[in-house]
Amino acid sequence: MNWNFESQVIVQGIVKPQVLAKALKMKAYGSNIVAGIGTRVDEEEDEAIPIFDLVEHALSVVGEVETSLIYVDPYEVLDAVQEAIAAGIKNLIILTENIPPLDIIELLIQAQNHQVSILGPGSSGVIIPKQISWGNLQPQYFQPGTIGIIGYSEYLIYEVARELNLSGFGQSIAIGLGQSKMNASDLAQWLKILDQDPNTQTIVWIEKVTNFESSIVKCFRENTSKTVVAYLVGSKTPEEKTFKDAVTILSNHLSHTIPATGSHTKTISMLKKAGIKIAKKPAEIPNLIP
Repeated sequence: MNWNFESQVIVQGIVKPQVLAKALKMKAYGSNIVAGIGTRVDEEEDEAIPIFDLVEHALSVVGEVETSLIYVDPYEVLDAVQEAIAAGIKNLIILTENIPPLDIIELLIQAQNHQVSILGPGSSGVIIPKQISWGNLQPQYFQPGTIGIIGYSEYLIYEVARELNLSGFGQSIAIGLGQSKMNASDLAQWLKILDQDPNTQTIVWIEKVTNFESSIVKCFRENTSKTVVAYLVGSKTPEEKTFKDAVTILSNHLSHTIPATGSHTKTISMLKKAGIKIAKKPAEIPNLIP
């Protein structure tokens, strides 16, 4: 993955009023938004961001573009991805949610075949405080610093950023992977990017404890040498209980239920052995940063 955060950016689906408003805010913040793509209902056009019907037409006017932000409707995402890939754009951020699963599979195949990097679907975007904002992350929640945040939820990213800000730690970058069950770019890819980023000293990873897989430990070991703090969402909730079968119930005299797996404890123990610091709530994160 080769993301150039100073590159020219286009916005597909910009003709929606709410998307145009977001694009204008991104441009005002410092993002190099050079064009929007969409069919206009009327001839009105915002002079700050020229709007074109086709990606190919836009690039013929504004020049090389490395990144596209995709805001089109769910059933139009695959077409938008194909159009961007055909025009030679190498980095795509899909902000749209609820894309048909078969469309996601197809766009992942095409991205792999053309060596295109995709963040999303359902991503909240990327922000480098006081430099660029690509997507839905609101700049007022962030301040410059050395902590990189990788998370799946826009609002949990805000919560973590707030706790960091209150303790005097700013952010080097924040990345919203998205909440889709099929993500185009995974944790390993972004760990590599932050590991090579000289502005990032510590990485905060936000994840649901129920989504944890043992392969994640290997992922951290292989892709970063920097300090990692994991905020495991839901690690303080009671684990499920089950009575199992009737024989087991009778043998235990109905005196208690039986823990299903004990997975939360195992997950935390496994991560700690890998050298990853664990926060059970956002307020604990600043105390774990060296």
